[in-house]
Amino acid sequence: MFRKIMVALVVIAVICLVVWGIYSIFRIDTYSAKVIGFSWQRVVGIQEYKALYKEGWSYPPSDAYNITSERKFHYSDPNYGYKRVKIGKISYVQRYVISYTDVYDKYYTYTVNRWDYSRNVVTSGNDRSPHWGQYSLQLEGQEVFGAERVGGTSEAYVVYLQTIIGKDTKTFSVLVSQTDWVEYSTNTTYTIKVNSSGSITNNPLHEGQK
Repeated sequence: MFRKIMVALVVIAVICLVVWGIYSIFRIDTYSAKVIGFSWQRVVGIQEYKALYKEGWSYPPSDAYNITSERKFHYSDPNYGYKRVKIGKISYVQRYVISYTDVYDKYYTYTVNRWDYSRNVVTSGNDRSPHWGQYSLQLEGQEVFGAERVGGTSEAYVVYLQTIIGKDTKTFSVLVSQTDWVEYSTNTTYTIKVNSSGSITNNPLHEGQK
C-alpha cells in the first residue's frame, strides 16, 4: 500500500513539473514600461558583375563556359525485396532492403558571369535621424566585369523600454516598422507583454499610452 502511495505521489509530482514547465514556457507577463531610447540601421547591398566558379550535378546553364565534367559516385540506390506478413487475420506485403546499387553520374564544373554580393554600405545610430549611407557605383548597371549595382536594401528600427520588476530595473527592446517607430515618444509609458525568454511579444504602440 505504501509503495502504491509513493508511486502515485511521484506521478503527481512529475505531472506538476510538466504543467509548470509548460506554463513557464508560454507565460506572458504584462508591465508598464517607459521609452528610454531608440536605434536604427540602414543597409544598402552592393553587387558586382563577376565570373563565378560553379559545380554540381545539374547540367550547366546555356551561358556557362570552361565546362568540365567527370563521372563520379552520386548515391546508393536501394534494391527491395518483398514478403507477405500476417498479423492475426490481417495479411499485408512488407518491403525490405536486400542490397544497394551505386549510382554514378556526371559532375560538372563551369564558370558563369553573374551579379554577386560585393559589399554593404551600413549606417546606424541611436538617434531619431535615420539616413542612407553615401556610395558611388563603378560602371553602374553595365554587364561588364567590375561593374556595380544596388542589389537591395534593408532597414531596422528599435525602441528601448525600461521598467522595474521587483527590485530590478529591466530594459527591453522591440523591433518595429519605421512608421510606428516615429510615433513613439521618449519618457512615455506603454504596456509591454513579455514572454519567458524576455522578449516583447506585442507592439506597445498599439496598446496605447499610459
